[in-house]
Amino acid sequence: MTKRNMELAQHFQDALNARFKAAQAAGKNEVTIVARDLMNDLGDEGADRQWSASEVMQKARTVHDTVLHEPPSGHSPALKISYVIPRPLPDVWPFVAGKTYSRRHYIHRLYGGQEQGGISTPADAPGIFIFTGHATSFMGYQDTFQPDGSFHYTGQGQTGDMQMERGNAAILNHAANGKDLLLFSQEAKGAPVRFRGFYTCAGWHTERQKDLEGNERNAIVFTLAPLTSDEIEDAEEEPITALQDPTSLSLQDLRRRALEAAKAPPRRTDAGSRSVYARSRDVRNYVLRRADGVCESCDQPAPFKTTAGLPYLEAHHIRRLSDGGPDDPRFVAGICPTCHRRAHHGADAAEVNRKMQAVVTEKERLAD
Repeated sequence: MTKRNMELAQHFQDALNARFKAAQAAGKNEVTIVARDLMNDLGDEGADRQWSASEVMQKARTVHDTVLHEPPSGHSPALKISYVIPRPLPDVWPFVAGKTYSRRHYIHRLYGGQEQGGISTPADAPGIFIFTGHATSFMGYQDTFQPDGSFHYTGQGQTGDMQMERGNAAILNHAANGKDLLLFSQEAKGAPVRFRGFYTCAGWHTERQKDLEGNERNAIVFTLAPLTSDEIEDAEEEPITALQDPTSLSLQDLRRRALEAAKAPPRRTDAGSRSVYARSRDVRNYVLRRADGVCESCDQPAPFKTTAGLPYLEAHHIRRLSDGGPDDPRFVAGICPTCHRRAHHGADAAEVNRKMQAVVTEKERLAD
């Protein structure tokens, strides 16, 4: 694809996203779009560009959407698709740990967000991009990997005391807001950025550091804990043999606890403390009670009972396939071990997770 065609496709995508956003702001649960609509949105640029408009619409389609009219070629101004609102989140981030990417032409072209600075918060993407490495030291930032595998990341603010606002607040509250943290590093000026992996905010503290003008100030330093595949699998496979006093708490009480746990921000700590990312027991208790002994993926009874006499299901985070995602009951399902493996390793994992999310979303909608 030529550079011009890539730019045109991005403009059609921007026009499509604008229609999605307008429909969501209007409180709609679906929006019907015709390829001709997008062509008209771009004016002269979109004239006679039916192939590009149709391609963007087809790529945006998920199993939740309905094709109302599709010409034989698939590319025509008459292509009509009904899209669900809000839009489903992507199943898998395309980034591979250790590989490099062009920050401007790949990351921001796909997801948007600020192209300068260390914290990028794209409005329409389910993640926050964090950049470290070259140039950060020139601004007084002291980002370092720790012996326990965590990463100390200096927050946003070049002069004066840092405040817990904007990008800093986005990192602090990323789990409660359903946002992933993706860490990238840059080794040299102008070089591509290297994806270091997925992280979660495990806490924060303040340090005395010099700002861009050389003055001492209070700097916010986040402790970011890595989410590696092995750690995630170990955590997810931990058997849950009993709920916390399941007879004394109603489903509504468990849900309230789960939602409160999901919203709780990471604590402020002293500089020497270490905290690790642990899934909330309250979230898992609620999710397993919500499943009520039936897998929320295959809709079959749990394969066996535990020694406590409870149906055995596992908590699966469907926010992202590469790791567990945030502890939020809206993105966690109670499923059987077979479906759990399938959701992570199956050839149809993306489809399995999409359907699973639809089940969880509907249950949570009815619970509101």
